[in-house]
Amino acid sequence: YHELGAFEKSAQWSGQAQLSEDGGITVRALENRANALARLSEQSVRELNINEKSATGLDRMRSASDTAEEAITLADTLVGLGDTAERSSIRASAHKHHGIINAVIAVRGTSRRERQSARRKARASLFTAYELYRDRANKAFASTGKFDSYPLLNAIALWLYLSRQPRLTQKIQHALQTQAELSNELAQLARQFDASPPAAGPPRFWDRTDRINLALYQGLVDEKLHRPENQPLWQRLEEQYVEEFRLASERKSNSVIKQV
Repeated sequence: YHELGAFEKSAQWSGQAQLSEDGGITVRALENRANALARLSEQSVRELNINEKSATGLDRMRSASDTAEEAITLADTLVGLGDTAERSSIRASAHKHHGIINAVIAVRGTSRRERQSARRKARASLFTAYELYRDRANKAFASTGKFDSYPLLNAIALWLYLSRQPRLTQKIQHALQTQAELSNELAQLARQFDASPPAAGPPRFWDRTDRINLALYQGLVDEKLHRPENQPLWQRLEEQYVEEFRLASERKSNSVIKQV
């Protein structure tokens, strides 16, 4: 179920396995469960109408926040057993989804107290996710001299959100990198892409969309999405995305859109 993207079923069955008396559940199954819970929480909110303000919609958001918190707790337990790149990624993902959900509740909550609480949770979880992705990107660079695009681009996406928030704590301000540092890292990642030997056969969908994503992040960080005026970068990237999605499967297209 997990491999098929059926995260509700994956979480349900792995949860039953976790409660089984024979104790036969594997650590890998626990990793799948934590990952499934994190992605299920975000998926349930993403499926709501963007203007959903009903009591039912808010209840689903609150339930999704609880699911994400369960994913965080399980991910923390797994990291305590041994901090691997996979478990660190799951933990970062759980915090990211928890933060996204609470950022929505912070706008649509029914009371001022609920909105303020959700705003604090969102900022704390998104900052934790930023630190985790940043740490993983730094470790990859320290060991190989190259950046791993997945944690790096996630960290930069979270930087773009956090750096624009008002009244940041000194801890967050101190931890966030400068715009120039991020520009240099993205330029180095672009050089890595250019220097990578081409894979056998035609260019793969994921390789092509990785390059488009990189150009999007460069435009956001360097604030150049609207230049030049006659054919702005955002318009060219839109055309490239549309061309890629035209022949790709719905699952592949949705995966790229969700990541962006």
